[in-house]
Amino acid sequence: MFAPLLVLAPALLPQAQAKTLSTSLAQDTTLDRSKAEADFGRDTVLRGGSGLAILVRFPQLRAPEGKNMRVTSAKLVLTSVTKDVPKLESVGRLTKAWDEGPDDGPVLAADKRQRPPSAFAATWNSAQHGFAKWTSPGAAEDVVNIPATGSVNGETYVVDGLAEAAQWICDHPGQNYGFRLAFANQVTFLSHDFFEGRPKLEVEFAERGGDGPDLAVVSVEKEGAGWSASVANLGTSSAPAGKVEWKAGADSGSADRPVLAAGERATVALGPGPKPFPADQRLSRMLVSATCAGDTDLGNNEASVWTDGEPLACVGGDAAQTVQAQSLVSAMNEYLLPMSRYSFARDGGRVRFRLVTKAEGGAPVVKLSATTNIRMLWKAYLDSKFGSVFGEMGPGATPRITRDYRDDTRWLNLLPLPALGFPGSVENPVALQTSLGFSAPEIYLANASLGSTPEQCAALVQQVPNVLLVQIKDYTGQPVAACDVDYVPAKSGVPDESAAMHYRTDANGLFRVSGRDAGNGKKNAFGPVTPENLYVQIRTKRGKTVESFWMPVWSLWQEVARGNKSVGTLEYRVNQSSGEIDTRLDLALNKIVTDSAGSPPAQLVAMVDGKPETAFDFDTSAKPGWIEVDLGRDRPIGELRLSVPAGSKIWEMFDVAVYGTAQTPASARTWLRETMSTQHAALVSVEKSGTLTYTYRAPAIAGRYLRIIPRDGKKVSLRAVEVYPAILGG
Repeated sequence: MFAPLLVLAPALLPQAQAKTLSTSLAQDTTLDRSKAEADFGRDTVLRGGSGLAILVRFPQLRAPEGKNMRVTSAKLVLTSVTKDVPKLESVGRLTKAWDEGPDDGPVLAADKRQRPPSAFAATWNSAQHGFAKWTSPGAAEDVVNIPATGSVNGETYVVDGLAEAAQWICDHPGQNYGFRLAFANQVTFLSHDFFEGRPKLEVEFAERGGDGPDLAVVSVEKEGAGWSASVANLGTSSAPAGKVEWKAGADSGSADRPVLAAGERATVALGPGPKPFPADQRLSRMLVSATCAGDTDLGNNEASVWTDGEPLACVGGDAAQTVQAQSLVSAMNEYLLPMSRYSFARDGGRVRFRLVTKAEGGAPVVKLSATTNIRMLWKAYLDSKFGSVFGEMGPGATPRITRDYRDDTRWLNLLPLPALGFPGSVENPVALQTSLGFSAPEIYLANASLGSTPEQCAALVQQVPNVLLVQIKDYTGQPVAACDVDYVPAKSGVPDESAAMHYRTDANGLFRVSGRDAGNGKKNAFGPVTPENLYVQIRTKRGKTVESFWMPVWSLWQEVARGNKSVGTLEYRVNQSSGEIDTRLDLALNKIVTDSAGSPPAQLVAMVDGKPETAFDFDTSAKPGWIEVDLGRDRPIGELRLSVPAGSKIWEMFDVAVYGTAQTPASARTWLRETMSTQHAALVSVEKSGTLTYTYRAPAIAGRYLRIIPRDGKKVSLRAVEVYPAILGG
């Protein structure tokens, strides 16, 4: 759920030597005749039936690397919500560009009228609202019909027979507009905006081999008052003379291309190209193509170029590497930027890019290689606009900027965002999915920089709230009250203790920061933003228990992006209890342990004997179970430590319940609930001497019996269960 772009970006590359593509990376929407101007791009379901059409596009649909890879089969898998058997009426490959849109068809409460769709959103009437209409409403005429069939397979509905259409898309990646589905009865499927059961495309390929020419559009660049295309023959034999064609909206043109021997490259003048739209880079898309008979790879014969886009100089590579970079730029423009949507950027990133092959004119430069990826291109752009604030600290160090990909477009305005660092904490009523693109602070800066001078871009980086309210909560989501806090800015990349400020949280876990010198004659809550000052260390202290975290400047940029320029509010989670932890006394040491399986005490004692070399293998893979420690009498429990061998893991989900003397397990109270141990491991675990210890703290609770209840089946080798008391009032 929280996979970052660093994981997503490589997935957009052709998969080396793969013979099967299975992808749920999609854009989809419903077109509804009864709400002809409604945008359903963010709806969690897709609806079919009378007066309805489903659109779905898979931007990852490209042929994998290999010699003349061809599609042998392709099918679309949808997850049904209703029990009615779908009656497939028609399937078509779309021939017109459309955009998903950021809404789910809401009706304004004030007057019950439909909210106007956002620019570019697909509706019943429009392919891109405000810019392009369907040939006829509902997109019924903007398709090439496919003789597909549908069948029910358990909870899924499979649309088969898409091989020919999938092959056409692989051969024309710049015209991948996806599919249109119509049904004769009312049906509902899960959309890609649901957290599971998303539409999936499954494609199988076979390598046909064979030698021949392989034309590729390497780049499309500005030349004088017009545009030119660089075309190369990457194949093994000569490519006969032909045409290079271009199309931009209703405008189109062509130019002659010479004969190209194997390995040869030529530049072809295209003419003036599309009209410029400097106010919105998204309007200037030009599609350039070159083909010849016998071409062994049609997938590189097209290039989509946004002629008003920001130039990215990709230099030093051969023709094949430049073609690959061109596909990365297209992926940024056509999918990642539109899908990088946040509450302050509902349409995603508005900036677009174009590849150039010469390092001139101040364009950011990327030296091409076999390992060039989207993050390299994107970072080069950010660095050129905003300096090195998105750089790394050094070998073995954490990133200077840890970015935020949480998609907050559906978050209620009155609720805080999930706490940074603890995205799965139990208090958060809604689990935010990751935005399928670039991070929130990056999109904010990119959008705000459009049309800005270098001086204005430098000023954007310095914009943070004047006053900052920080709320500290514990692992369970309760405010950490009356806690000492050190607020330590950075200097030369390390905490500057001489500039530290000291606070104490109030009853709601809040403290207020203001008045730091911003270095520009102004004051704010952070100070000057420089490559050496991109975070503040915040240390929370209860006696000898110190838990610290980093507050990155990007979290403050996001506050500004959401309109909180004067006062920003941030919530953080720390692994603290409501009192100071007394680590001198392990309440579980040599105590009685029992489990649900009735294991012999001689085996269970390994968890509480204080010897790290002994362990008890607790197995819940076959059936649920629990482990319980009798502390001897009621104690104020504040900390639990669970130790396992280094390299192993504890359960992903488990509860810790506590009950007192003369009570029964039925009256036990849940003291702590872990829901995402793999997400929280870096925050609560320490590896030492071959042992990995997870430490959990929560508000102090009085009890004698502590019961650990795994919620997922797994075999865990527990080397130690330690329990420490909390000293209240400390």
